[in-house]
Amino acid sequence: MASYKQLKTRYMSLKERRWSVWWKLPRLALYLYGVVSYFWYFWCVAGLVIGILYFIFFQDRGWKRNGLVLAFAIGFVNLLVFFYKAYSPLNLVIWSGLAIFLSYVGLLGINTILKRKTQVVSKGKEIIDSKLMRVPKKVGYVLKFGIILIPIISWSAVNLDFGVMFDNNPQLLWINAPSNINTAESFEVTVEAWDAFERLSAVYTGRVEFSLQSYNLTTYNLILNPQVTMPDPYTFTGQLFGSDIAYEIRDGRDNGLHVFTMQIDTPGIHYILVNDSWTQNTYYSNPVIVDNFDSSDRLIYWGDIHTHTELSDGTGSAEHSYYYARHIACLDYNAITDHGEIMMFSPFSLDLVEASTNNAYEPDEFVTFHGIEWTNVRTGHYICIFSGNSLLKNPVLSYVTVPTTQDLWDALDAFTSQTGERALAFPHHTTKRAYMQDWTYINPKYVKLAEVTSVHGEFLFEQRHELNYRGAIDPPPKYTHGSSIIDAYKMGYHLTLYAGSDEHDGHPGHSLSHTRAYIGHQRPFSLWHTRNEHPYPGGISAVYANNLTREGIFSAIEHQRIFGCSDHGRP
Repeated sequence: MASYKQLKTRYMSLKERRWSVWWKLPRLALYLYGVVSYFWYFWCVAGLVIGILYFIFFQDRGWKRNGLVLAFAIGFVNLLVFFYKAYSPLNLVIWSGLAIFLSYVGLLGINTILKRKTQVVSKGKEIIDSKLMRVPKKVGYVLKFGIILIPIISWSAVNLDFGVMFDNNPQLLWINAPSNINTAESFEVTVEAWDAFERLSAVYTGRVEFSLQSYNLTTYNLILNPQVTMPDPYTFTGQLFGSDIAYEIRDGRDNGLHVFTMQIDTPGIHYILVNDSWTQNTYYSNPVIVDNFDSSDRLIYWGDIHTHTELSDGTGSAEHSYYYARHIACLDYNAITDHGEIMMFSPFSLDLVEASTNNAYEPDEFVTFHGIEWTNVRTGHYICIFSGNSLLKNPVLSYVTVPTTQDLWDALDAFTSQTGERALAFPHHTTKRAYMQDWTYINPKYVKLAEVTSVHGEFLFEQRHELNYRGAIDPPPKYTHGSSIIDAYKMGYHLTLYAGSDEHDGHPGHSLSHTRAYIGHQRPFSLWHTRNEHPYPGGISAVYANNLTREGIFSAIEHQRIFGCSDHGRP
């Protein structure tokens, strides 16, 4: 008769075998989740943690090895993306990931075949085991700890920026007011305190005082005593600790932003000056033109018509983008232009962005446009915006469903004919190696403007041209003629320049990705490797429009009454 100890041993063995069988599928699923996370931006940390845990806790040598390969692959790709700038981060991650994991699966297959056909693998394993057995236990722990540290340090060195995390101290003030105001009309002035990364400073508690510098509308002579009702001096209220997304703190404090009301009774070009007790500096607003305007006059409105959200390869929700554009970047109009190639795989996203765009539209206050981006690596990118209340959803503007440029024009023809709405298509980052523009395919009916500057750089001239004043990312290997906007002019095309942000970091009208706040732990979060390759500020554009409505702004863009600015400023 079996003893209690023998029965217990048999029970534990049976229990272990059952656990092993039950655990096989979740173990594989969790590992595959880690492999998928390899392709994410900051959140590849999930795969790093999974790999390290497999290496530490699993007894099975094969799964220990699998975990180690996953952790080292993630550490390696983060260093690769950070240091190697010849290709876009997204392409590097995709192709390196495929190469690493397919190679690893191939090696496992070869190993399995050799095990069955020869004794080489078994003998090699025995030799390794015998040598490992001779290693003192303490030395083994140190080696294991060192192995674990390598991928952790590799990932952390690239993905953690403690300055971005904790330094929210104010560095400067940004002052914004409408570009056109009627004489004796009350209007709003927004004062924002920015930190070193151009984010709102939640800890700012400085005192501000206002003054005015004014010039005659025709002679530009200094006006010595303009009639103005100024805001009283004001002390900001804020937090004890900083925040990377201060505008989401809704506790009644300023948290780096306050809106004041003032009135100017003297016609002229006025600059609002704000003296700051914190930095001991005086800051100027954009120029404010005060005159007796009537309904026939065209006024200046600022906006950004090229932005992305989490619905494709950007950051943050559509609602967040419109809120930021209106209340933080102080834009008058905005368009979300997410990639059709990504949204087509989640059809609800088209309805979602359409509803968000209509909900955010408030005539005379804030204009939103329906938009989408169509990609073709052979003939160039286009963003499309529409004049009305609906988005072109059938077909989805994707190179999968709309494969050629002519198909794009046909789809726009059909949509505008059926709905009575109008459409415009804008080529952008035209000299990038990955998406070089072929101007011979454009349709002047829809292509009236070209994006001259964005977070990708400047595209009036080829990257290496002496007149390209700041450069652009992803240049072709050699100087290439024919894709820059100046080349389009030489070919006889009549295009007006505009500036957009093409931001992917959730900040339309004032992207942060040219600062260290491109980092993955900067909110709003993103899974995509698309905001870590943009070293230039995003642009915005001004239009001359009769009113702040969809029809008014779209008509101004359509008739090319627009000019671009290469950053968030409003000259």
